[in-house]
Amino acid sequence: MKYLRKLTVEKISSLMIFSLWLWGMFYLWLILMHNVEEKVGATLLSSPFIYAMLIASFLLFLIQEKAGVLKELAIVTLFLVIIFFHLILIFNILLLRLPDIYDFSFYYECFLIIFLGVTPMYLLLRIL
Repeated sequence: MKYLRKLTVEKISSLMIFSLWLWGMFYLWLILMHNVEEKVGATLLSSPFIYAMLIASFLLFLIQEKAGVLKELAIVTLFLVIIFFHLILIFNILLLRLPDIYDFSFYYECFLIIFLGVTPMYLLLRIL
């Protein structure tokens, strides 16, 4: 109950921005999956683990007491994107070929899985 009293307009608006950001990332993933003609239900992102991580992220996002959670989460996302761009570059240089749409869909799905796994842990560590 004490966490419900601390809900403010800033927290709710930050949560809505976070929700829109996640929706955009999932929508881009859905577009990629339809372009490679893969069944969406057969991918790892349709597992219950992802839904549990989403719910945990939203709840932990709401009970944050320190300000600036959205900005710090954007920085963590930026670092994950940079790491994945470097991995794509290194793997494709080692294989001596250009990446195609299948490679991008694979790397993007891996990025989403890692992002959704890291976000609740980061938010939990931020509370402690």
